[in-house]
Amino acid sequence: MTVAASAVKEWFASDCPDTSIAKLAAGAGMSRMTLHQQLLRGQVPATTVIAIARALGQSPLQALARFKPYRDLVPSRPDPREILAFLDWPELLVAVGQIYRNIEITEAQLGSLHFPDSSRVWVDAIDSGSLRKAVEDELGMASSNMAAALRTTLKAPLAVSFARNAGTPLASAFVVAEALTPAEAGWGPEERKQALLALDTNALLQLVSSRSLAADKYVRRIRQFEVDLG
Repeated sequence: MTVAASAVKEWFASDCPDTSIAKLAAGAGMSRMTLHQQLLRGQVPATTVIAIARALGQSPLQALARFKPYRDLVPSRPDPREILAFLDWPELLVAVGQIYRNIEITEAQLGSLHFPDSSRVWVDAIDSGSLRKAVEDELGMASSNMAAALRTTLKAPLAVSFARNAGTPLASAFVVAEALTPAEAGWGPEERKQALLALDTNALLQLVSSRSLAADKYVRRIRQFEVDLG
């Protein structure tokens, strides 16, 4: 979902009237021509707004929330359904073992929030049964295109559509898309650790079981892809 270029120009005029397009683009890590073309087309990607906000020293989330498509974007802690989807299965297995043995875990040992299969894991975590179909219908996507999208980092518009259809925090969608950091989205510093510690042994084992099955399918798919490539 993009932002109207006219609204972005009003933002520039209000907050940085003496800053050139070239300087804004350079601060955002993009070419002047790219930003100029986005403004000419009349639609500016949310990721451009975020990058320019950072360059201006503004909160990316608050900057994006000033525009009509994202007025409902507020700092939010992750939904309980989604937080452990930001944890890859090897780190999950180690952490659950430590919890069972009463060994302290740390947020740092839980690894990166993003891993090769993280998009699909997140969608599966927030899907009540018909989420993918709802998003495909909303965006006019073919199932094959959706499957391909879930094999990579989700684009922000697609992640936003998933979050809105699932009723999970919009801020987390931008974390999934790697457009906002957890801190920028409003997360606490130890969200995954606290979510794990809040689960009893039975819930931890169920989590390990479901994620292990999903990981097995992922590994099999990768191996088959390698075989097909020869």
